[in-house]
Amino acid sequence: PKILGTTATYSGDELTEASLPDTPYMSALFGSVDVNQAYQVYLDQRARYGASPDFFLNVASYFDNWNNDQLVERVLSNVRELPLADTEVLMALAYKYDEFGLQQQALQTYQYILDLKGNDLQHNRNLALAQVRAGELNKALILYDRMNKGHFDPIVG
Repeated sequence: PKILGTTATYSGDELTEASLPDTPYMSALFGSVDVNQAYQVYLDQRARYGASPDFFLNVASYFDNWNNDQLVERVLSNVRELPLADTEVLMALAYKYDEFGLQQQALQTYQYILDLKGNDLQHNRNLALAQVRAGELNKALILYDRMNKGHFDPIVG
């Protein structure tokens, strides 16, 4: 069989597990003894819960505790393909990429959101911040300059 794991042990603790939702799919994942079994459980559970962005976001958090960036990225990539992936869902995806240090994927997602909603100040700001984290300072400065000129919809809330 194909070996998926980069570590033989799960590094999550009780606090980490408590931060994840108490759902049937998470319970099934927590019963896994190794990352390969966990991945198979994920595939099985995806058939039932795969229409929900929360499923992929939560499962990615679970696989992050296996120290497996490849699986985290693979699971998260499903979110953009969902038919109901509106800008709120895409923002959650971008935040997850940021949380896991997947800067290029976060940057691409923030850019995609900006392409959808270019006149939104918050989306411009998010992309600029992601560019700074990715070391793309000149691009960030251009966005900050655009924001400073004030041709955006106001931030509400």
